[in-house]
Amino acid sequence: MSDDNDDDDVLLPPAEQQAQLVQQLAGLVSNCGYEPLVTAPLLEPTATFFPDRWAGGEASMRRVCQRLLHYAGLGDYRIEVAIHEDKPSAPPAEGKPNPLTGEDIHVWLISIRDGVCRIGVEATAMREPLGLVAATSRAIADAFLVAKGRAPNQRGAREQMIDIASIYLGFGILTTEASMRHVSGADGNFRSRPRKSK
Repeated sequence: MSDDNDDDDVLLPPAEQQAQLVQQLAGLVSNCGYEPLVTAPLLEPTATFFPDRWAGGEASMRRVCQRLLHYAGLGDYRIEVAIHEDKPSAPPAEGKPNPLTGEDIHVWLISIRDGVCRIGVEATAMREPLGLVAATSRAIADAFLVAKGRAPNQRGAREQMIDIASIYLGFGILTTEASMRHVSGADGNFRSRPRKSK
C-alpha cells in the first residue's frame, strides 16, 4: 500500500483538466488533420532520428531545427538561428518570453513568417545536446501552432497548447523525459528540486 503523500506516485491532472486537454487535442486534430497524431514516428533522441553530426555551433543548431521542422510538416521553411550569449553584459535575448514561475527557457520561437522560422537559443544550452533537442522540439511545436493559426495569445494557455502539439507531432518522448530538470536548492537540506526546462 502506498502513502498518499508519496512523491513517486503517478500524478494526473483533475478529471476536468484532463477533459479540457482531450478537447484541445481534438480541436488540433479537427483543424490540422489526424495524420500526424496517427502516423508520425515517435521521435527518440537517437541517431536514427537525428543522424546529423553535432559540433555545437550555429550550423549544428540549424540542422536540428531543420530536421524537426521537417518532422512537423514544415520542411519548406528556412531556419535562422539567433544565439544569445547569456552573460550579464549581453543585450536582452530577441523574442524570448518572460519565464513563468519555476521555468527555464533555453530555446524559443522568435517568429515564423515569409518562409523563415527564426529560433533563439542560449549559448550555454548548446553544450547539452540531449536537453537541447527537447527544448528545440517545444520551440518547433510552437512554430507549428503559429503557422497553423492555433497559438493562444495568453502565455499559460500557449504553453499548454505547445505540450499538446508536441504529443500531436510525435515529439512526446523527447519533451516528456527532459521536461523536468533537477537542480540543487539552497534550502539547508542539500536536496534537488524539479524545475521545468524549455
